[in-house]
Amino acid sequence: MTGVTLGPSYGIQAVRRPCRYQIGRTRTRGPSGVRQGRSEVILVSHRDSRHDEGMTLVELVVAASILFIVLTGILSLLMQTIHMSAQARELNVANNAVNSYVEWVRSLDFAKVAPSTSPTGSIETTVSQNGSYKITITPSVAVSPIDPHGNLKELHLAVAVTRADGYARNFSLMALIRNRAQYLVGGARNAATDPTITFTSATPTEGAVVYGTSTPIQVQAAASTGRILESGSYWVDNVRKLRSATTTASAEWSIGTQLWNPPIYYWDTTFQESGTQWFPDGLRTVVVYVRDNTGIEVYRSRQLLVDNHPPANPAAPVHAGAGSMGGTLSWPTVYDGTTLAPQYQIEMRVQGSTSTTGDPFETGSAWGPAQGYRGAEASWIVQAQPFNRYYARVRALSPRSVIALNADPTVEPPNTSAWVKMAAPFVSRPRLTGTYEVRVRGGAIDEIRPSLSVTPPNFSLTSGALVTAEWHMVESGVDNRGVPWTNDVVIGTTSGSSAWTFVPATYTKITSKPSSIGFYVKVTCTPGGFLGGTAGTWTSNLGQCPTLTANGTLTEGTW
Repeated sequence: MTGVTLGPSYGIQAVRRPCRYQIGRTRTRGPSGVRQGRSEVILVSHRDSRHDEGMTLVELVVAASILFIVLTGILSLLMQTIHMSAQARELNVANNAVNSYVEWVRSLDFAKVAPSTSPTGSIETTVSQNGSYKITITPSVAVSPIDPHGNLKELHLAVAVTRADGYARNFSLMALIRNRAQYLVGGARNAATDPTITFTSATPTEGAVVYGTSTPIQVQAAASTGRILESGSYWVDNVRKLRSATTTASAEWSIGTQLWNPPIYYWDTTFQESGTQWFPDGLRTVVVYVRDNTGIEVYRSRQLLVDNHPPANPAAPVHAGAGSMGGTLSWPTVYDGTTLAPQYQIEMRVQGSTSTTGDPFETGSAWGPAQGYRGAEASWIVQAQPFNRYYARVRALSPRSVIALNADPTVEPPNTSAWVKMAAPFVSRPRLTGTYEVRVRGGAIDEIRPSLSVTPPNFSLTSGALVTAEWHMVESGVDNRGVPWTNDVVIGTTSGSSAWTFVPATYTKITSKPSSIGFYVKVTCTPGGFLGGTAGTWTSNLGQCPTLTANGTLTEGTW
């Protein structure tokens, strides 16, 4: 309520904003002490009631519009779902009825399924009921043109599915009806009477590598006594017939004799059509089929390895240093056509003491050859010498290049991928050697003092860069609870020209009662030359004490 005046008797003046009122009573005592009551209208401030103003007409209209839009979308989706469900139900009902009808027709005598454009004989229109659906199937029969012997007939069906509300959906389809009696008079499979096929010696042996336009394929085939061979054909992977570079005809023949000795068929393994390679590189299966006059068909197959193109280029090899002195080089496998490349080849170069910036694989480089790798695995544990700097490249080999390298490892093989170089050289780990002296107390080791050496780098270093070595001692054992423990402590550092040896000034106290003690070193330096200039840290092997109760020489231990 706005602008309300209740009258002077209440002492309330008009207000300019919406208010709400409360009716209350107050009690007072009169002169005689009797309680008296008086009703009051209490004005409550607008600030306490602003959330109770209600909605305007515009807000109601907007809210109703939004609700209408949302409900319209939901109802549309609901109707579409109901419609799709009904369609699926109709199709399911029709499929079940048609399948039952076709199986019934196929069970009839083939002669009774008479060709006609209208229902005749035992083939008649049927009407069935499935719940609220009525299914009407109207058939007609025709001789199939794909079988000149008349052993196939086409059963054409017109199907109507009618709902209870009168709505109808119509379908049409065709099914083939085969004369099953034809198999009763045909030849039966029997090893004694089946045709035979033999590959001749002109055909490459199983698993042989083939390429080019003149791969010879030849067979000899024979039908059993009283039968003749009707047809023969050569296929690859049961997908395409062989093609020849000397004729446009595919590899299929009509025979008509008991014995078949065809001339050599020269398979063009490079055959293309519209730019598409018919026979991709990889393991291909050549399949030879022959059929005799009783309908018996047999086949023989031989797998040959097609190799017309080089394999894909591998990715650059990646070096991982853990686990061995030289670490491991690895790269993803690649395909040669549809088959994985059979082998990979790694070539390595090792840096000399001369600092050069030329590519290690270029002529005149100061890098020398190092032991490489050839094999089927896409990784290799590098055969390296301690603290050398190496650079490697990899390529994938095809079957033909593997054969060539097996015959003469010094030749440049055919059909290989391109060489792929690694991103940067890698450094093999340094080797730690040394001796040690022990002081024993109470039958157990009490103190130890090693004399350690590490392999200096066998490559050039960046001039002026600092060389440091950090020497470690590792104790290990098992505590009283059976829990393994390890202590790894730094026992000293060296640098500069004296970085490669270390002898502590005093013995080191042993307090942990270890079961084994070993030593290793971390060498930090900056290689020079090709892709040099970046400092690195390389960890040696863990040289171990063979006994803890007497002086000795460290074993090589673990890498």
